[in-house]
Amino acid sequence: MSRKNAELAAVRRDAERKHGELKAAIDKLEEQLAVAVANADNVRRQSEDQFQMVMTKQLDNLFEQSAQQREDLVREHQEKVGELKEAHKKDLDLLKAEQKRADELKCCIQQEKLRSSELENELKNLKLQLMKAYEHQTNLQSAVDVLTETLKNEKLNFEAQIDSQNANIEANHAKEIAELKSNWDSEMEQLTKEHDRTIRDLNETVRRLQDEVSECPMQLS
Repeated sequence: MSRKNAELAAVRRDAERKHGELKAAIDKLEEQLAVAVANADNVRRQSEDQFQMVMTKQLDNLFEQSAQQREDLVREHQEKVGELKEAHKKDLDLLKAEQKRADELKCCIQQEKLRSSELENELKNLKLQLMKAYEHQTNLQSAVDVLTETLKNEKLNFEAQIDSQNANIEANHAKEIAELKSNWDSEMEQLTKEHDRTIRDLNETVRRLQDEVSECPMQLS
């Protein structure tokens, strides 16, 4: 686009230059005409006929030269105007194409902005859900910690109760064993005494029987 603008500016500068040349040529012709008029005055004073002839010739030359220059300048000007129109048409077409592309880009940007807004909303929702999930996890972790501590305390209490019960059971068992042993010892002592008494009784009975047996032969004789 900058190159087209530069070309358009160059064409305009060239047209202005040609216009300046045309104006300079006209000014030059006016100067030449003024000189011719002055010469004509001088010639008229010398000879009216000679003046008329010179004047006519100079005017013809001037008019012919001016007409040719005007024709050349007009033709060049028309060519430049045509070039300017063609360049303007190309620039306009290019501008329309660029405008169309700009509209398409604008539409794409709007769509991207809309999509970006949607993604931003989704991200906010995800962050909110993540915060809720983290809060829920924190609450669960706190509940788990409390439950773990409670179970730990209950376990310690239960173990203490078990230890106490085991100690009581062992004490009761030892007491029962001691009582059973004491009863057993008493029974054994009693049985031993009864056994000893029975042995004594048997021995006494045996001696008595022996005495009786020993007395029997004496009676028989």
